[in-house]
Amino acid sequence: MKSKCMKTVAAVMVLSLLCGCKGKPFEPQHKTEIETEVVSVGIFPQIIEKNVSYIQKEKDGAWEVESSEETKWDLGDISVLADSAWRIVADDATSLNPALEDYKGVSTVVYLHFGKDLGEVKTLSGTNADGTPKINVTFNTVGDLVFCAGVQKFGFEEVKMCAAEVQKDGSAKLTMDWGEGETVVNIPAKVDKLEWKDYLIAKSDTYIKDVPFKDVTTINVTSKTLDNGIWDTKISKTLNGQNVNPELSWDPVEGATQYVVIMLDGGWLHMDYITTNTSMTEGEIDSSFRSNRGKQYVGPYPPPGTTHTYTVFVFALKKEMSADNWNFDKGGNYLDKIFEGLDTDKDGNTGNVLAYGRLDGFFTMPF
Repeated sequence: MKSKCMKTVAAVMVLSLLCGCKGKPFEPQHKTEIETEVVSVGIFPQIIEKNVSYIQKEKDGAWEVESSEETKWDLGDISVLADSAWRIVADDATSLNPALEDYKGVSTVVYLHFGKDLGEVKTLSGTNADGTPKINVTFNTVGDLVFCAGVQKFGFEEVKMCAAEVQKDGSAKLTMDWGEGETVVNIPAKVDKLEWKDYLIAKSDTYIKDVPFKDVTTINVTSKTLDNGIWDTKISKTLNGQNVNPELSWDPVEGATQYVVIMLDGGWLHMDYITTNTSMTEGEIDSSFRSNRGKQYVGPYPPPGTTHTYTVFVFALKKEMSADNWNFDKGGNYLDKIFEGLDTDKDGNTGNVLAYGRLDGFFTMPF
C-alpha cells in the first residue's frame, strides 16, 4: 500500500514539473541600435546615422526591424575624391551650366577629374530656400574636365575647384574656375566613376578603338617611360621635351626573325623601327636623321590644350615583310594597310605576323 502511494506522489510531482516547464508565454523582446549607412549616390560620399529598433517575436527567432529614425546626415571622407574621375551625362547642356546656352537641348557628357591633392576641407550644414537640408563644403584642388556637347568637344586643364552644395539626393552644385571666373556646374545624382585609363581614353582625341587584326596572338609590351598611362614629357617634340624615343620591352615570340615597332597618334606615324631584339633603349633612334626607313622617330606635338593617344604596336614577323605601308610623320596611316604589308612576306606568302602587342600612352599639350 505504501509503495502505491509513493508512486502516486511521484506521478503528481512529474506532472507538476511538466506544467512548470511551460512557464509564462514568450514576451517579444526589443532592442535599439545606432547604425551608420554609407551612401554612394552622386560624387560626394554621404553618411547617414539612424536609430533602428528591432523586435524578436519568438524565442530564438530572428530580429526584425520595427522602426528606423534618421538622426544625422553628413558628408563622408571626401579625401577619397582625390585623383578620381567621373562621367556625367545630361540631356540638355544648359542643365549642367546655363552659360552653355549655345547647346540648349543638346545631349552632353562631362568627364571630370579631381586633382591628386585635395585639402582644406570644411563642411557646414545648411538649408535650401524650400527648407530642405543641404551641406556646404569648401575645399581646394586643381583638376581638369572635358565637355562633349553633341559633336563639339572642349577640354579644360588646371581647373580650380573650391566648393560645393551637396543635396540629400546625391546631386551637387560644384563651384569651379577654368580660367573665366568662378562658375557653378550642376552635378546630378546619377554619375559613373571611371577607371583612370577609361578617363584618359575619353579625354583623348585620337584613341584607336578598333584594330583589324584582333584574332592574332597578343604579347605584352611595357615601357619605363610611361607612368600611370602618361608618356614622359621627354619623349615629346615640345619646348620641355627632348624628342627621344621611349624605352620599350616586349615578349619574345618563337619563330620570329624580326620585330616591327610603330607609334601612331590616330593615323599619324611617329615611329617606325625594325629590330631583331626584344627591346629598345630610350633615345636609341637618332631623331635628327630622317628618311632612314625602319629607324625613324619624332615625338608627340599635339595642338595646345589637347590630349592625344600615342599607341605603340609591336609586330613579330616570320620573315621580312613585303611592304612598309606607312608614311613617317604624316597622317593617313591606316592599320589595315600597314598590317597587310606586314602579314605578307617578301615572297608573297601571307600569315607573316606571328603575334602583336599594344601599349597606349597619353600626352597632353598645355596651352
